[in-house]
Amino acid sequence: MLYDKTKMNHLEKMGRNVLKADWNCLDNAQTARGLKLPLPEIEKSYPEDGVFVKLRLDDVSNLSQKNLYQCTTSRRSVRQYSDEAIGIDELSYMLYQTGKLFKTGKGYSLRAIPTGGAKHSLETYVYIRNVIGIQRGLYRFIPSLGDLLLIDDSAHLDHEIGVAMKNQMFNSAVVFFWSAIPKRAEYKYSYTAHKMIAIEAGHACQNLYLGAEALELGCCAIAAYDQTALDQVLGFNPEEEFVVYAAVVGKKAKKD
Repeated sequence: MLYDKTKMNHLEKMGRNVLKADWNCLDNAQTARGLKLPLPEIEKSYPEDGVFVKLRLDDVSNLSQKNLYQCTTSRRSVRQYSDEAIGIDELSYMLYQTGKLFKTGKGYSLRAIPTGGAKHSLETYVYIRNVIGIQRGLYRFIPSLGDLLLIDDSAHLDHEIGVAMKNQMFNSAVVFFWSAIPKRAEYKYSYTAHKMIAIEAGHACQNLYLGAEALELGCCAIAAYDQTALDQVLGFNPEEEFVVYAAVVGKKAKKD
């Protein structure tokens, strides 16, 4: 169902207000932190007996031969990929750049990307399609371990994710999804948190772009998708967790 003009104007106004949250009206005493409610987890729990893929986050520093200036200058959104698989080292490098955990404390964590109050409201999921040594499937990155946890390897995933992403997986080797768990930032920042969550997602995706370019891989951010369908495929309770950004990565197609 299409929105009428009145509804569209209302939604536009709501969106703008999120981007200009009034910090002057934030009463810290009224936040969950001010009320001394329990701290939210800094990472989703996971089954210790799950199926994990060991990554190599501590052994990827020498993969790139390009400096930051070169990566920034040559970075472009790429939508055409070859059929060549990427390696587990390359995947590890990109997850290092976007989700590496360096330190944790009481209610905070320090990672590869900046976030308001060190709250890190994002979780990282990857849909593996063509990575050497890793079976096709949906995985969650576990920052505290630096490894991947298998979530789903059903045969229908490729079709369902493709439809939910409006046929924008292209011929990519890996699809990155960032989901938001708003309560982490809301705990300290209440209604001002949501602008920072959007900024955090932007930081993560830009790091992915630069990390992919450093490896001579192609990357393309995806912001337009079927929210309900994608959240359902990833198994979220959309009141508590939902996709906020996605990106596809693969070997660049050779030019004729």
